[in-house]
Amino acid sequence: MNWILLRVWTRSMVRRRLRNLPVGVTVALGAFVLVVNGSIVAGIDRQLRETLVVARYGDLRLTPLGKNAAGSRGSGTALIDNPQRVESVIRRVLPRAIVAGEMSGLGMIQSDVVSSARVVFWGVDTMHDVPLLEAIAQRVQGQRRRELGNGRLWIGAALARRLDVERGDEVTVVLPANGSDINAEDFVVETVLEPGAPWEDYFAYMSLADYQDLAMSRGVNAFKVFLPDKDRDLEVVASVVSAAIAEEGKALLVKTCWESGRFYIGIVNANRLQLILMNLILLIAIGLGLGSIQLLAVYERRKEIGSMLALGASRRLIHLLFLGEGALLALVFGAMGAIAGIVSVLWLGRWGIEVRLEAVTWMIGARRIVPVVDWVQFLLAPWFLAAAVSVAGWWPAARAARMDPVAAMRGRLHG
Repeated sequence: MNWILLRVWTRSMVRRRLRNLPVGVTVALGAFVLVVNGSIVAGIDRQLRETLVVARYGDLRLTPLGKNAAGSRGSGTALIDNPQRVESVIRRVLPRAIVAGEMSGLGMIQSDVVSSARVVFWGVDTMHDVPLLEAIAQRVQGQRRRELGNGRLWIGAALARRLDVERGDEVTVVLPANGSDINAEDFVVETVLEPGAPWEDYFAYMSLADYQDLAMSRGVNAFKVFLPDKDRDLEVVASVVSAAIAEEGKALLVKTCWESGRFYIGIVNANRLQLILMNLILLIAIGLGLGSIQLLAVYERRKEIGSMLALGASRRLIHLLFLGEGALLALVFGAMGAIAGIVSVLWLGRWGIEVRLEAVTWMIGARRIVPVVDWVQFLLAPWFLAAAVSVAGWWPAARAARMDPVAAMRGRLHG
């Protein structure tokens, strides 16, 4: 019985190919949009996780418990005064992990043209903080990548414009030092970074050693831990590291990257919600359109329906014929649209999608979106569309099944 129905559905699709073609194109377009939209959101998700959340905070982040913790300076920033001891504990618990120290804080930059500009400085562990350096280096365009050496600065394009400086110029960096002192030193602008996330355009990066010299301290603000096994439960690892640190008498807060980067995770969740809403609106629009088309098909095939009912076909069979034909049409054309979507995503993934709206760059944290193939969306898109078509076609199919055979054969919908 099932094979007979499948043959009838297939034959009906082929016989009415001219009428079914617009419907199929609509379904294929819907599947294409579902796959591409899902892949774009997956790409934004990965960019936020890899280039912002993990690169910025590490898989684990260790910080002093508060600004009043031991080691706090006049600037109000808590420091870990004995970083070597803390690092040895981390390496004992996680021997394969990468551990990188970090310092950050507010300061000023003075150039020959502009007296000062307020800047967020980052002291980067150039030996170990490879993920952050790689993420920053993606914005080095149109020039050969250079190392972040001592006495060198990497600054954002917006900051360079404000200071009216370019690569190779000399600027003066002013930072709070030990106690209430202020320390200043000349640096060379090594690299001007292309625009990235707007909040990063006023960041300046220097080596951790240079930052410590300016701050007159060998401490660090935080430790970042990068785990080689990304499948490990971060909550469990954080609790193990926290217990080991406590045994050494150190008061440090151990957070996972998801706890540290809640702002970015909120953006990820907002993107997912947006995807769900867009998919829901798309499915409703497709369902309403196809429901109207199927109702028209019932009217056009009323004599055929009447003949089948007169020959003894059950009303349940009539119902299944219309529902199955619409679902099969959605599966076939939906699969075609999903394949076209995957091909488009693979092509876009090579070059990325340039973002021109400032509001969008704030949302995603980048100037270019690199889509990632969402295989779950690819596999489910045809089935979602088949379900939407089936729901939309339920009433037209039920109406066809309730027809009076004699009236239908005469070309009327009612007796």
